[in-house]
Amino acid sequence: MENTCKELGVVIVAYSPIGQGLLADGLTPRSFPSIRVSKMLRLEYDDVLPLRRAVRRIADSHGGGGDRETTTTTTKTMAQVAINWCVAHGTIPLVGCRSARQARDTLGCIGWDLTQDEVKELDRLALSRSTLESPRWRRHLFVTLAGVVMLVCRGLDWFGWGMVKEAAI
Repeated sequence: MENTCKELGVVIVAYSPIGQGLLADGLTPRSFPSIRVSKMLRLEYDDVLPLRRAVRRIADSHGGGGDRETTTTTTKTMAQVAINWCVAHGTIPLVGCRSARQARDTLGCIGWDLTQDEVKELDRLALSRSTLESPRWRRHLFVTLAGVVMLVCRGLDWFGWGMVKEAAI
């Protein structure tokens, strides 16, 4: 899909770049079961631990290691690494902020980049667990829902309601 989008000049919007909290600093084994995506994909905390450790180590190597609750310009968080990981792939991360602190944390993504080696490491760890391990009906449901979304987008484009001419920043 990524190659087709590039050929057509379509930029992918990365939904939930922090994995609905899976790649956030505050996640604990106790809070893990309450995350919706962990239930949907039947993930265990240990399944995401190698990726989380790598994200934490990368955040620390980019000036992190400080108080993760109060982000400064010299402290990088796991969320900032996850968002920059999406940017490194040429996507537009769709970030949700529920507080001013989260908004400030998101702004901390600007002005620095992951190295190619860091991106490759995160890719390898993230892709080490296949979504094809889920039951067949779930995969079919996902593909069907994605098809419906594409159909709606094409319909909006056909009516002239779905095209974005330019984005103001």
